[in-house]
Amino acid sequence: MAGHGDISKLKGWFSLLCLLGFALCGCRRDAPPPAETLRSQLLRDACDALMAGDTQRSLDALARLEDASASDPFAAAARERVEHHDRLVTINEALRQGRIDDASRLVDQATGPGFRAAAQAAPAVAAVAALQQYLRQQPFATSDDGEVALRALNPHRALLETSPAFCEFAQQQTAALAALRRREEVAVVDWLVGELDTAAVSGAPFCAERLAHLAAIRPDHDVVKTWEAACASDLKALNRLSGLTAGEATARRSFEVGICLAWYDMSPAAWQAVAPPLALGSPASASGQLLKAAAAAEVGQYEEAVRSLQTLASLAQATVASRHVARLLSRYVLTPQQAQAWCWRTPCPGVADILACIIQLRTTPR
Repeated sequence: MAGHGDISKLKGWFSLLCLLGFALCGCRRDAPPPAETLRSQLLRDACDALMAGDTQRSLDALARLEDASASDPFAAAARERVEHHDRLVTINEALRQGRIDDASRLVDQATGPGFRAAAQAAPAVAAVAALQQYLRQQPFATSDDGEVALRALNPHRALLETSPAFCEFAQQQTAALAALRRREEVAVVDWLVGELDTAAVSGAPFCAERLAHLAAIRPDHDVVKTWEAACASDLKALNRLSGLTAGEATARRSFEVGICLAWYDMSPAAWQAVAPPLALGSPASASGQLLKAAAAAEVGQYEEAVRSLQTLASLAQATVASRHVARLLSRYVLTPQQAQAWCWRTPCPGVADILACIIQLRTTPR
């Protein structure tokens, strides 16, 4: 994104932009009059001075011409026109040098012929001032901030877009804001998946809210698709999605979280479809560690199951929902009657508690 340094970089086209709105009036040298009268000499002096850029000398010559030809309105009209021209040049020079505040002050404080010049220059000065304000706000903290700032230029777009340099600049800004928006979305999605990983294992109450948020911004996300397929016992979709376990860590993590969110309510057929791939490879999430323990136990790999639970116990978010504990124990460790024993009936035992009780019972899993 552009910063304050862009102001000096854009000075050149600031001036060109303003000149597009100005009707600067020059003075054309006409053929000299046949007689070198005082009137014709003063007029030539005024024109020569104006063409040389010496506005004050031109005004002095026109003032003398006005005195010498009091009955001729030409001198007064010419003097007003030169004052008009001088004010436009002064405003334009302030813009050329990046002194936007000075240009605005010249517009606001103008009187007489300068007032008409200021009224003519005002739209361009306001447009450049708005653009300067936009640049001062960079870099934007969020894409929303950038979009609000860019919309603030809309009242001036018709004039600004007469400059090819501004059109190119606006395209760059729009592309940069779109890229920032994509980065923000990726960050939000990653945060949501992390939150859902924790919630899927611990049974946190915000689970449904986070899942709805993810589905709203990324309805085709692998977490959402996996959860939907698992809840619907869509074996065809689950078989296809289980290939994510062999992909990169991000893809596997999404599959693990989606399955863990639906795990408690999954049908036996759906679980049997996903357990083998979950038992293979290295889990990419807390959900994956929990599911790998269950999947390993499903095929009699109890030592592997215990190792996965030990790894889960070492994680910061190692609180396991009581319903997951009940499922693990009743299915792979204890009989349903044993699972009701007092030592298991804590509101939400941690993984370390599970391991300690398994060791104490020294139960042979069925």
